[in-house]
Amino acid sequence: MKKSLTLRDLMTRKEQVIKNELAIITNQLERNDVEIVHGTASFVDSHTLQVLKRNGQVDTLEAPFIVIATGSRPRRGEGIPFNNLAICDSDSILSTENIPKTMTVVGGGVIGCEYASMFAAFGIKVTLIERRAELLRFVDQEIVQALIYHMRTNGVTMRLGEQLDKVTVGSLTSAPRAELINEVAKVTPKGVDKIQLYSSGAEAVESAFRLAMNHTGHQEVVGFWGGFHGKTARALSANGAGNAKSYGPIPPGHVLPFANCYRCPLKLEPRSCGIACADLARDQLRHQTAGSVAAVIMEPLQGTAGNVIPPPEFMVRAQEIAREHGAMFISDEMITGFG
Repeated sequence: MKKSLTLRDLMTRKEQVIKNELAIITNQLERNDVEIVHGTASFVDSHTLQVLKRNGQVDTLEAPFIVIATGSRPRRGEGIPFNNLAICDSDSILSTENIPKTMTVVGGGVIGCEYASMFAAFGIKVTLIERRAELLRFVDQEIVQALIYHMRTNGVTMRLGEQLDKVTVGSLTSAPRAELINEVAKVTPKGVDKIQLYSSGAEAVESAFRLAMNHTGHQEVVGFWGGFHGKTARALSANGAGNAKSYGPIPPGHVLPFANCYRCPLKLEPRSCGIACADLARDQLRHQTAGSVAAVIMEPLQGTAGNVIPPPEFMVRAQEIAREHGAMFISDEMITGFG
């Protein structure tokens, strides 16, 4: 068995399984003298069928009893813009060629749970939405709880007792996007009059860095000890969480001391230190920079480092450091949200 499976491996295996199962079923029918007629059937009366074969020939079949095995296909609800790319049903998703980074599965039935588990195993961040408060109520609850445990272990987020309201796709303007922006605009701080929506925090940080680089003409970015801004290339260069190790060369960046007063980097008392860590940060950057600082990024509240809240004066000092180098100051408020 391969150590790492790909989606293509899975689809290839699926086709093999389907082919083998069809061969087994066909063999069993033939062994029991069941005649197989391929074509499109229609009723003549309650005991008679006409079958249009692929070659155009029409056969008439009669029987005292006729059993209809309809099979099934996914239901496509009205108002949902299925495009088999970003919005798929349970059939079309199996034809996708690219593995997405995130996925939302609507419906926590057998198929929904199966797909959520399967794609989570590929490292996809999966959210499962089910309008009922419980998954698979017709299954033994001990089995269900084991399933939930393993899905959560694989990173599946479950939204139980919730109903999907609207679905939109693409970057073009839509009514839900406009409504969301209007709601966000009502609570933005004074002076913030431009809004751009992004898929993730790291994507927003990368965009902020690009804006700063274009505005200043500089390339270096600056973060702080314990800070976390994502796992994309330039975000890694400003991270102080230690997760840039083993990723190889990263863009130019610096990580400066942060005001963690509970674990002071200078072993001083917060009430009398005069925010000495900010002075150390200023000196460190002055000695390390190549004179091309584009942005200084900081979290008002660090989450990855353990909910570290710096004194208010530290953010002011960080802004001063940015101004001294002609850089933009970026407030990463993924956790705090407008402070």
